[in-house]
Amino acid sequence: MTNRDLLKEAIADAKAVKEVAITNAKAALEEAFTPHLKEMFEKKLSELEEEVEETVTETEETEMEESELEELLRELDETEEPVMEAEEEEGDDEDEDEDEDEDEDEDEDEDEDEDKDEDEDEDEDEDEDEDEDEENKK
Repeated sequence: MTNRDLLKEAIADAKAVKEVAITNAKAALEEAFTPHLKEMFEKKLSELEEEVEETVTETEETEMEESELEELLRELDETEEPVMEAEEEEGDDEDEDEDEDEDEDEDEDEDEDEDKDEDEDEDEDEDEDEDEDEENKK
């Protein structure tokens, strides 16, 4: 074999050795970094799942709060009508009570006026009696 052929063979062998070395280096890097990369990906995936769960939980809570509020509003609307009716009835009763109170007040005022008139009449009668007594004494 000639030098040229030996040189070609050496170059071909070097290329093969290079390819094997690159393949081995890739395998060694994969073995070294795969657990670390897997751990990083799992951690990131867990964080994302937690965020999704939190968002879902918050959404569910919000929906629950909204549904509870809607239910409370419905209950309030349902109870508001009887309350309004009761208030109207109470208002009618109060009007009647006020009318009765006014009538009673008027009656009391009239009674007081009558009592005053009677007292005045008595006072006048007493004054007249005194005047008569004085005249009789003279």
